[in-house]
Parts: sequence; structure tokens; C-alpha cells
Amino acid sequence: MITIDGQQFDPSSEHFSFDLYHQIGDMRELAKLRAFANLKSANFCGSGLDDVGLRYVSDVPTIENLDLQDTRVSDDGLCVLERLPNLKYLRLKENAQLSNACIPYLLKLKQLADLQIHETAIDQRGLNQLVGMDALRDICLDVWKNNYSFDDLSDLSRRMPECTILAKGRGEFFQGGFTGTWDK
Repeated sequence: MITIDGQQFDPSSEHFSFDLYHQIGDMRELAKLRAFANLKSANFCGSGLDDVGLRYVSDVPTIENLDLQDTRVSDDGLCVLERLPNLKYLRLKENAQLSNACIPYLLKLKQLADLQIHETAIDQRGLNQLVGMDALRDICLDVWKNNYSFDDLSDLSRRMPECTILAKGRGEFFQGGFTGTWDK
């Protein structure tokens, strides 16, 4: 067992997650994640993870699934994600501080298949830059304050024919088609 920020973990585990509502007290403790040779999934939802902590997390190249929901990572802090060559699933939900400025870092994630950006400040301009991410199969976003439009999402889904775009509470776009309810 390894103690990280006061909690015990099995370093042979494929998944890492602190107890619910745990706030990381010392980001340097995350350097111990390098001892997890089989780590595939890491969940930092609501943990207070910041850019310093994310640098330590990105030292574990086996991570495929990373949940950064409701953390304190910044646009520029996401630059270290390119050190995760196997990253397929990235959840950025509930990070209002993340904006279109993080898109250049996301574009470097060549294996990324699933991206959740609902409740961020990424808007249609940022989303449009994801065209060309060939591995991307699913995007989840939320529509509010005109950050996305029906026509723009429909057009984007035609330009990304292998990707389903889920507009939470409204429906799905796929290959230019739409299933759901949208009040225009």
C-alpha cells in the first residue's frame, strides 16, 4: 500500500480516486502515482486538483481515462496532457475557468475519443477547432447563453462525421442529423 495525501492505495490498481469530497492538501503527494504501473483511470472530481498536481498526474503515461470535473486546472495547465499518449477519455465538466484558450492543448491528444466540456467556457469557436481530431467519437456539451447554435452544431457534425455531439438536455447531432428537442 502507498499513502497519498493521507489515504491508502494499492499501487497495483488500474484506477485511482480519492474518497468523495477529499481536498488535496499537498499536490506534491501525487508524484507517488508513478508507482502505479497499471494505472489506466484517474478521477480527481472535486478534489481541488490544480496545475501543479496535474503535472504530477501527467507523469503516468498509462492513463487512458482522466476525470478533471470541478477542479482548479487552468487553460495553460492542460498543456501537460500531451504527456499522456494513451488518453482516450477526458472529462472537463464543471470547470468554468476553461475556455477556448485550452483547445490547442486538446488538439495534441491524438487518441482522444471522448471529450466532456459541459459547464466550461468553451464555445462554438473553440469547438470548431476540433475538426480533424480523427479519433474523437463523442463530445458532450451544454447549451446556454448562445454559446452554441443548432445550425453551427449541425454543420460541425457534418464536418466530424464519426463523432456524436451530445447537447445535454436537448439531443444528439450525428452526421448533420439531429435527434431530440431543440427550441430554436
